[in-house]
Amino acid sequence: MHMNVLERRNVLHRLITALIVSGNLAFTIFVMVYLFINKPQNQTVSLIACFFASLMMIFEIVFTLKGWKKESSLYKIGFNPNGTINTIPIIAIIVASIFGSGLLILASLLNVYKHFEPNISTSFIIMIASIYLLSNCLIYLLYIFMFKKREVNLKALIK
Repeated sequence: MHMNVLERRNVLHRLITALIVSGNLAFTIFVMVYLFINKPQNQTVSLIACFFASLMMIFEIVFTLKGWKKESSLYKIGFNPNGTINTIPIIAIIVASIFGSGLLILASLLNVYKHFEPNISTSFIIMIASIYLLSNCLIYLLYIFMFKKREVNLKALIK
C-alpha cells in the first residue's frame, strides 16, 4: 500500500483543508453559542446564518475527505492543460482576498466599538463569512503552490 508523490500531496492538501475548515467551523459554533447566551436583537437571523454556514463547512469537510487520494478538481481550475498556472482564477482569488480582508476589517471595527452594540451579531456573521472566504482563498493558493509543476534541473540537483 504505497502512495506515490501526487497521492501524498493530495492527502496532505486534503488534511490541511479539513483542518482549516474545521477551525472555521469551531469559530462559527463559538459565535452560535455566544449569540445564544447573550441574546442580541436579531438573534434568530444570526443563528440561522450561522447554522447554514456550519452546514456549508461540514459539507466542504466531508467532500474534501471523501476523495482521499484522488486528484482534486482544483487542478482543472488552477492549471492550464499544459501545466501552467491559470491566471484568471488567480486574479479572482486576489480580488476575493482583498474583499474578504476588507470585510474582516469592517467586522472587527464593528466589534471593537461598543456604541454599535445592536450590530454585534451582524459583525460576527460578517466575520464568519470573511474568514471563510479568506481561508478558501488560502486553500486554493496552497493547492497551486503544492501542485505546480517544477522543472527538473539535473545540474542543480547534482550540486
